[in-house]
Amino acid sequence: MKAAGKVVLSVLGWLVFLALSPLLAFLFVLACGVVAAWYCIVTCQVERAIERAHKASEQSLAEIDRYLAETKQGKYDQQILSDPATLRRVRSRLAPGSKVVN
Repeated sequence: MKAAGKVVLSVLGWLVFLALSPLLAFLFVLACGVVAAWYCIVTCQVERAIERAHKASEQSLAEIDRYLAETKQGKYDQQILSDPATLRRVRSRLAPGSKVVN
């Protein structure tokens, strides 16, 4: 009798396992889909942030060019403009929130 009970419990265990395995597989696939969707969303946000940074950099350089074209001061002649360090200083002075130093 004890052997028959063990066989019945073993068979019931296998039936429960077979019944739950598709559910577990579905949950695994669902979790993979959620992770993939999260990765796509994060990747798109990072790409947009990079594009915005490039656009802001281009706009900043365009503002520097416009500002330097409008000013006729001797310290911004063509020789100095060819110096990258001078351009970086001018760009930092034109950055939002910075104080313009004379």
